[in-house]
Amino acid sequence: MIGKKTFSCILLVLLCSARVMSFTISVVLTKKSFSLDECIEIKVEVKNDSNEYSLIPLVFIPEDYYIRFEITDLTGGKAKFIGMEHDYIQSDIDLVNMPSMSTFSVPLKLSDYYKVDEGDFKLQAIYEIREGVYDNSKAWFGEISSDIVEFCVHK
Repeated sequence: MIGKKTFSCILLVLLCSARVMSFTISVVLTKKSFSLDECIEIKVEVKNDSNEYSLIPLVFIPEDYYIRFEITDLTGGKAKFIGMEHDYIQSDIDLVNMPSMSTFSVPLKLSDYYKVDEGDFKLQAIYEIREGVYDNSKAWFGEISSDIVEFCVHK
């Protein structure tokens, strides 16, 4: 016999599980080595790995809206954010239908947003949408992180 406490826990797990969408994010470098005066170009890819569609915003404004990057050197020092801060008004118009197993990608010039000096670096992208940002019940929310990729900057 299942007690009230056990039943409540099972119900809570089922409700939480029903909302989980499976997304992955990856960072693709245009190359692994850049000169100090060169633009560091990357491509960020988000994939819907679930078997149903979801709505996801396609707004990629580093540090402000939905995506941020951890860029660290070998000593653990972090690259300084030098991009502009934006006052973006979020709305359901940002949402795009992401069919099952589909991918979207966005090119970014990382050097427009972060100060990266000479050295070896590790880069990870974090994509986060907080619950309740959008009114639509099919809008995805959560946080996903890419694998770490490495690159170097030289003179």
